[in-house]
Amino acid sequence: MDAFRGALSAKDCAVHRRMAMDQTRAVPAPVPVTSDAEVIVVERTYVAGLRASVPVTEVRDWTRQALPVVAATLRDAGVRPSGPPMSELRPRSDGALQVTVGYPVSRPPVGLALTHAVLPAGIAVRAVHIGPHESIQSTYDRLVEWLTGHHRPAGPALWEQYIIGPDVARTAAACKTAILCPQDGQPAEAR
Repeated sequence: MDAFRGALSAKDCAVHRRMAMDQTRAVPAPVPVTSDAEVIVVERTYVAGLRASVPVTEVRDWTRQALPVVAATLRDAGVRPSGPPMSELRPRSDGALQVTVGYPVSRPPVGLALTHAVLPAGIAVRAVHIGPHESIQSTYDRLVEWLTGHHRPAGPALWEQYIIGPDVARTAAACKTAILCPQDGQPAEAR
């Protein structure tokens, strides 16, 4: 938890803070709505997508560019996503993030120019952010606070699930993002 929390609070959270500051200099962001974190059980989920090492300041832009490419690749291969787009975010020792962004699918892609990530089955802690992605930092802060306060470990990666993304929402304030923190080593029945 300490290594991940350090990476999360100092690096990942700083990314969202810098992105929010960059965006709010011109236009104040609406006040986001954040749900309290909750412990949930997740099913094993394969995400077909693109992966890259991305500087933290460029994650949002890279994700926005990569998702249409992934969607087109899946559509051309006749593969239907089984849910909304997701990103796996893994801190790297050089300060960048390894980001895999894509769509959940029933099995890993074979023969496509895509990679895959796996959201493991088991226990996860989820916090939901409602509002523009530029203000998601408050939800990350609350998640870290919740994990610390509940003595919950964090794995080496976080997941964002774009339940209502900017491509679907009528306004940025209507966006809804779930942040998932898998609890490595805790199978669903360990709840």
